[in-house]
Amino acid sequence: MESGYGGKDEEEEEEEEEEEEEEEEEEEEEEEEEKFEKIIGGEARVDICARGFWTRGQRTFLDIRVFDPMAASHRELSLEAVHHRNELEKIRTYGDRILQVDHGTFTPLVFTTSGGMAPKARSFYSRLADLMSVKKHQPRSSVAAWMRCRLSFSLLRSALLCLRAGNTWLRRVAEAANHLLDLDQLLQEGPDRPAAFYVAPPPWQAPTVEVVITALPASKALCTRVELRQHALRGIAEANVPGSAVYYTDGSVDPERGTTGAAVVTGQEVLSWRTPDHCSTLQTELVAIQHALEHARHRREEMVVVHSDSRSALQVLQQLSPPTDNVRLTTTILGLAQRIAAQGRHVRLNWVPSHVGLRGNEAADEATRAVTRWPTVTAVVLPSMQQGKTMARRAAANSTEQQHREMEASSRQAAWYAKATAYRPLLPTRQLSRADEVKLHRLRLGYRTLEELRDDFESRQCDHSGHSPDTH
Repeated sequence: MESGYGGKDEEEEEEEEEEEEEEEEEEEEEEEEEKFEKIIGGEARVDICARGFWTRGQRTFLDIRVFDPMAASHRELSLEAVHHRNELEKIRTYGDRILQVDHGTFTPLVFTTSGGMAPKARSFYSRLADLMSVKKHQPRSSVAAWMRCRLSFSLLRSALLCLRAGNTWLRRVAEAANHLLDLDQLLQEGPDRPAAFYVAPPPWQAPTVEVVITALPASKALCTRVELRQHALRGIAEANVPGSAVYYTDGSVDPERGTTGAAVVTGQEVLSWRTPDHCSTLQTELVAIQHALEHARHRREEMVVVHSDSRSALQVLQQLSPPTDNVRLTTTILGLAQRIAAQGRHVRLNWVPSHVGLRGNEAADEATRAVTRWPTVTAVVLPSMQQGKTMARRAAANSTEQQHREMEASSRQAAWYAKATAYRPLLPTRQLSRADEVKLHRLRLGYRTLEELRDDFESRQCDHSGHSPDTH
């Protein structure tokens, strides 16, 4: 009995100790929150921010912090706790660069935005803002503003361009952003969103567009022109039904000038459009199909048949999942097909091999080559995601090349390496020792010895050739 009572007393003591520890932890958390509130001035910051200070004497810095509240490491924490922890880590990292900021002596740049969130994420954060505002007894507007965690690239670029620092990595980033010469055009044209009149069909509904891609007997490279022509004629005969509206479409990109165009041929009528220079072949083919359906929507034939030599364009329109690139262009075509189907008509897209002597296809090809010479663009096409990536890679390559040229002009060692190696890798014909490999690499890099650095280098005669060495 005594041991039982003694055990009970020990349990009570342990519970009391745990309660005291919890109270101490809560007090510490409250103290940290009060310190945190003093640091940020009672105004919660957004999760992503770009700040630049250009007043003379102040060091420029850029701080971009992104966190995922649904990550595994944050599973047991609230969004506020995660944000709190990130802010404290930021303070520890930057130290005086944040704590000693005197807002009375200069003006900070702060760029933030809440745009671009997906509907599901927006709904989630909206509900979370409601709950947090009730729990914290704070206005919902301030809580919602605190939760915004998206920064658009245009605002980030503006922030970078406003930075006025020395020869730092921030300046390099700003200069790299300047190489995106077409960025203003990308931003002006806006996001690539679905067409307003397009309605995404439910999964159980049959596609409104019939796509016919008949497989060749062998690879196209292995088929003769006669075989390809016979295959195309057979496919056209099967696709065309009596009394149907028949179209031939084609898109082209001039490899020399970079100009692009699209064309549609129906009967004796030829329609052409000059597309922007940034367009890809896939986009020009889709533009041609789009205009063919726009033309067919005002006709009365029950069947609309479009013959295209772009397998990739038809495969894009054949996908059941929502498009992730060229969204407006693809959904415009599908939306036009929905409107034609609403009239009780049918749309069939048929693939034919290119350059096999088909009269309609050859006429469309000739029209596209002619329209690429037009000086004025007549059809607007939004840049694709792939083109944005290509532009970024090209800008990065141009910036790297420019920095490389500047390095060769200003660095003796870089100039020596370019002259001595022509940027070709070292491929020795036989296995060398570690010491010999080091010597070869030092010669290629223009390595200077200690004697050269001290200016007391004395040339020695070569034991093998009898010549004095050339210094570099």
